[in-house]
Amino acid sequence: MKSSSNSVCIICGKKKNGFEVEEDLFIKGIRRIKKVLGIEKKNKLVVCEECYPRYLKMRKKFEDKQKHFTILWVIFFGIVIIFSPDKISAIFFSLILLFLFLLLLVPYYIPKLKEAKEKLKSKK
Repeated sequence: MKSSSNSVCIICGKKKNGFEVEEDLFIKGIRRIKKVLGIEKKNKLVVCEECYPRYLKMRKKFEDKQKHFTILWVIFFGIVIIFSPDKISAIFFSLILLFLFLLLLVPYYIPKLKEAKEKLKSKK
């Protein structure tokens, strides 16, 4: 675990040290929006040790939803492409459907951590 005075746990919201969160496109996008709005705090996002078990459950739920939506989208994409006489509009419809599935995933979103498992194993 790295120490920083501006570390905030993404689960409990308290200022704590913990396992660092990976900065992905979603987090970078949110930071960019906050910067434009002038409300950026430049906190380092972490998951504290107390919240780590809860984080694992939430991350698994997100990954499961991601798999389910991917399978559903592939099925819909295949059906639409096979049965549609106009392939261009079928692809367009499938992309809209993909965007909707991605929007449905947002409430379940939990980012990956940087090297949390290795650090826990080395501690024990």
